[in-house]
Amino acid sequence: MFTLQRIEKIKEILREKKQIDVQSLSRILKVSDVTVRKYLDKLKEEGFITKTHGGAVLIDDKKNSKGHKLISQIVILPLSN
Repeated sequence: MFTLQRIEKIKEILREKKQIDVQSLSRILKVSDVTVRKYLDKLKEEGFITKTHGGAVLIDDKKNSKGHKLISQIVILPLSN
């Protein structure tokens, strides 16, 4: 399994479980704890997770990494002639 596949697997697991520890991911992916932590660092940079002591928690996709709700808005402006 390649790095991107492992990261996608982590995302899939977190979407289902909402949180997981490093040791469990290490066993599932058959990689070292150090490798799992590197993957979690990448996911944290992407804003996908919050790292915890020994694991990770999925960030609610309706909130950003600081817990603020994200608001999407589209504004359609009339064309001026």
